[in-house]
Amino acid sequence: MPFGESMKIGLLNQAGKYLTHGHNSINTSTSELQINQIWEMTQVNTREGKPVVFLKSQEGLNLLVTKEGNVNCGYTESPEHLQGLFLLIVHQNKNWSLKSLSSQKYLESDEENVFCSEEVLSPEHQWTPHLALHAHVVLYHPQSDKYAQTDVNQHRVLVDISTPYLETCGFVLRFRSGKYYLETANHLFLSSESTLEQESSPKTAFAMDLRPGCRARFINQEGLFMYPQGTQNILLPGQKPFSNQEWFVIRRCPPWVSLKSRKHGYLTIFYGKDVKANSQSLTINSVFHYEMDTGTRMVRLSDKESNYLALRKRNIILANGSKNEKETAYKVRWTFGKMYLRACNDAYLSICDTGYVLAKTNTPGADEEFILRLYNRSFLVLKGCYGYIGQSSDGDIVQCNRPVPECIEIIPCKMIIYYFKGQGKMFWNMTNHKTFHSNGQSPGIFYIEIRGKNILTIMTYTGMFLRGDKSGILIGDSDRVTSECLWEF
Repeated sequence: MPFGESMKIGLLNQAGKYLTHGHNSINTSTSELQINQIWEMTQVNTREGKPVVFLKSQEGLNLLVTKEGNVNCGYTESPEHLQGLFLLIVHQNKNWSLKSLSSQKYLESDEENVFCSEEVLSPEHQWTPHLALHAHVVLYHPQSDKYAQTDVNQHRVLVDISTPYLETCGFVLRFRSGKYYLETANHLFLSSESTLEQESSPKTAFAMDLRPGCRARFINQEGLFMYPQGTQNILLPGQKPFSNQEWFVIRRCPPWVSLKSRKHGYLTIFYGKDVKANSQSLTINSVFHYEMDTGTRMVRLSDKESNYLALRKRNIILANGSKNEKETAYKVRWTFGKMYLRACNDAYLSICDTGYVLAKTNTPGADEEFILRLYNRSFLVLKGCYGYIGQSSDGDIVQCNRPVPECIEIIPCKMIIYYFKGQGKMFWNMTNHKTFHSNGQSPGIFYIEIRGKNILTIMTYTGMFLRGDKSGILIGDSDRVTSECLWEF
């Protein structure tokens, strides 16, 4: 793992309580993973073959230990300040211990108190890591440079695809009682025997050996590693993997999209580089990776061979660009789910009569409108400021503070409209109080707009954005995009 690469985690003590930060104090007072229980772990170097890491809260405060063993949360001049550094020790059961380099003592908790008082390692110093990455992920296999995907015909998981552009490459990673469950895109669960099961069970529970940088290996009930085997690279349990065959890198599920001109057809690549919008059928050449730079907020679109849509001579758009060119970066404007792309010459992308795409218009109109559809998602897992969006545990009210991910089925309809369905396969509807129920017989109307790197907003038919409220209720009453309106997907 390259040093400096971080990952989000929660840390559970032996009583099942999370390491929690709040107002410069540290405790273990809750058994739910919310924002105050999430830490960003970064490796800075190694010592004795073990990672040296620091942990930072979501508010930017470092976990600190004094020489006397007192634990608190605060700012340091440098992230690598000795008080904030820990030696990460991984046990045989894949739990962690954290040894403070400042006090040379181990992090532990006693009921709600957190401290470092012991120099001799014991079971009380063990913490269970809970990966706090967004639950919709892909599994990258560095040894083969391939991604895992579900084979719906064989009911197996294969590690055989170079670019994760298909929906079958996505998995929902669930965490329960210290174990992990891999749910496929068609909502089956990988079992310890490599088959796919209808329901989660002890048979589908895996221990995960998690390391900095989201490196992980999955271990079944019999203590066997899951890794690709045979000519088809089927994910199977085995006793003696070689050359790091059992290691995966867990990554966010990337958005792949199609773009359709309102007056013409799908944006499609022909003959390797020509880009036209006169195809009425969706093909693999009509699918693009939607990349957004979080700093500049510029968007880039590339095909599965990493050819980027670029502005070329005579203002024509061709699929022959690279990521580092300014000609491949576009500004995005959204209006009620309609998308407009502005090239580096400050002109909007437009479709001419022959179907070619040109950047030539200063004022966007119908010829510049694009309808964006999510290609590799038939469902959304949405996470906001207060947790995941999901149905309340005792009713059908849609909440925004659920501790576990819920799959929300999305149904693309006419033009730019989406319908949403909850776990009970009923439609989402907005109430008179601008809250939402998931028990509708007829669908409510929603618009989706991508606003960041794996970030979207949802708009109702009234033009208001969905936002999370501190009460835990999802409300559709915001007339502008605030942090409460942004949803990781």
